[in-house]
Amino acid sequence: MRKQDQNCVFCQIVAGKIPSTKVFEDSEFLAINDTHPITRGHTVFFSKNHYQNGEDMPSEERGRLFNKAVEVAGQVVKEAGAEGYNLLICSNEAAQSGVPHRFHIHIIPRHAGDNLNIDPRGYR
Repeated sequence: MRKQDQNCVFCQIVAGKIPSTKVFEDSEFLAINDTHPITRGHTVFFSKNHYQNGEDMPSEERGRLFNKAVEVAGQVVKEAGAEGYNLLICSNEAAQSGVPHRFHIHIIPRHAGDNLNIDPRGYR
């Protein structure tokens, strides 16, 4: 039995109540195109179980999630013709998460000259 929340947009996507463009799907996880992409190929990757925060997810599932996210990122980068990628987790509103009640990973393909500046060296 999956953990779900009727008010969660990602749970509604998993249930097929909200349309999405799937990039990857297996029995545990789903990757979809972001509806407001910040780069070409921007993808959102998440468990089909509902977790508000990463610490709510059992560690074994969290490990599988991260391992699969890296695999899917490689696929997304190739399909987007990108040179690299960032994996980004925003947990809760203070971290600028636009989707409450669902732990998820953004796969952000990076293209030379995309002008997206998230270089951690600039935040000392």
